[in-house]
Amino acid sequence: AARVDSWVGVLVVLLAIIMNEGAVDSLQNGLAASISGQYLKNAPLMWTRIAVVLINVPLVVIATRGFAVLALFLVGNLLSCCAILPLIFGLIPRFRGFFSETGFVLGVVGGVLGVTGSGIVYLWDPAASAAANFAVGADWSWYSNNYDWRPFLAALLCSAAVMLLFDCCAWLLRRFASVHGPGVAGLLMPIPGMR
Repeated sequence: AARVDSWVGVLVVLLAIIMNEGAVDSLQNGLAASISGQYLKNAPLMWTRIAVVLINVPLVVIATRGFAVLALFLVGNLLSCCAILPLIFGLIPRFRGFFSETGFVLGVVGGVLGVTGSGIVYLWDPAASAAANFAVGADWSWYSNNYDWRPFLAALLCSAAVMLLFDCCAWLLRRFASVHGPGVAGLLMPIPGMR
C-alpha cells in the first residue's frame, strides 16, 4: 500500500480528491441536464432524478470492484485521446462542410480499435493462441500499460486516419456522385426524444 509521509503529499492527495469530486459533480449535472432536456421535457423532475440514479448504478458497481484508480484514469485518458482529434477537426469552421458527425463517430471507433490493436501487435506471442493474444493485448492497451506512449499514439493516429478516410470518401461521393447519406443524426432522429 502507498504511504504519504509529508504534508505536501497530503495536500496533493486532498486536492486530487477535490478535483475528482468536482469532475463527478459536473458529470452529474451534465447527465441531469441532458436527460431532462432531451428525453423528459414534459415529465416531472422526479423522473430525471430517477434516471440519473439508474445511470449511476453501473458506476457504483465499477467502484466496488477494487480497480486501480490510475488504471481507470488511463481508460478515460485513452478514450479522450480517441476523441480529441476528430473533435478538433469538427470544430474548425473552415471545414464544416467536409467533416461530419458520422466521421467523428467512426474516428472515435477507429481510435478505440487502434488502441486495442496496438497492444495486440506489441505483445503478440506466436506460441500463444489468438484468443490469448487478443486478451493480453487488449488488457495491456486499456488497463495495464502504465501510461506507455504506444496506445496514446495509436489512439491519435487511428482516430484521425479513420475520420479523414471516411470524410474524404463521403465528400467525393457528395461532390461527384450526388450521394447524400443520412448520417448519424439522420439515423437517430426517429428515436423518441432525439428531435
